Amino acid sequence: MYVEAEIFTTTDSLPALPQEAIVNIDELYCVLIKTDEDSEGIKFDRKQIQVGKTVNGFTEIKNAGDFNENSQFLVKGAFNLINE
Repeated sequence: MYVEAEIFTTTDSLPALPQEAIVNIDELYCVLIKTDEDSEGIKFDRKQIQVGKTVNGFTEIKNAGDFNENSQFLVKGAFNLINE
């Protein structure tokens, strides 16, 4: 009998996004940020990010200071929209 476990010895509070919000295009990591919403729909801008460690499905965003605290990120379907 064996057990597979993770032991966390410290905790960090880091800015992070769900892995599915981040798209890897030729080793460049991008996200979609909401820029506008009107009667025609929602508009997004693609922004490059620097990623850090990934834990439990969330990836650290090392350049989080490039975004304001009210930024809204697309977390589902980003891959499909960026590759269109």
